Amino acid sequence: MEIDAYGYVPLGGVHRFATRLSSTLTVNRGTAPVPVYMLPTIGGAVSPGWPRGRFVAPDRLLASVLYRFPLLHYEELLTLEGHVGGHLAGSYDDVGNQFSTTLSFENPPSPNESTRPLRPSVSTGLRIAMPRRQDLELAVGISPAGISAVRFSLVRTLQALRPPHHSSENVR
Repeated sequence: MEIDAYGYVPLGGVHRFATRLSSTLTVNRGTAPVPVYMLPTIGGAVSPGWPRGRFVAPDRLLASVLYRFPLLHYEELLTLEGHVGGHLAGSYDDVGNQFSTTLSFENPPSPNESTRPLRPSVSTGLRIAMPRRQDLELAVGISPAGISAVRFSLVRTLQALRPPHHSSENVR
């Protein structure tokens, strides 16, 4: 089961905080163990700064806060934004018993911990947006494991690609 919540907190003008909370809980439907390649991981794709597949476990928690600020804006053509952000991530065999609100900067993590702390990372990056197109996001992250390579992602917004056929403007 995966729950992902993403939202913005406006700060005035086009400055804003972008927040994300995510939880992934893996429930096995049978008696066989879930294959490792199907388990959620923590890596640069979900938390910039961590190497791909750094932490693998059945349960995963993520939290991110990004400060987004404008760099360049051409009406109806292009928007270029920068961001600076902080991220927390944790992977657990049993999130109910192992979750801890503490932070750990250890790399590698201590083995056989009874509770598992959250792993921090920070990122900086760019967002390139054009109306009715996918956004391109570029980020460089830093974690206790080091600096991750630049990551990029294409983000499709949940809006109609063209206006609806029937609108109040067309009714006379």
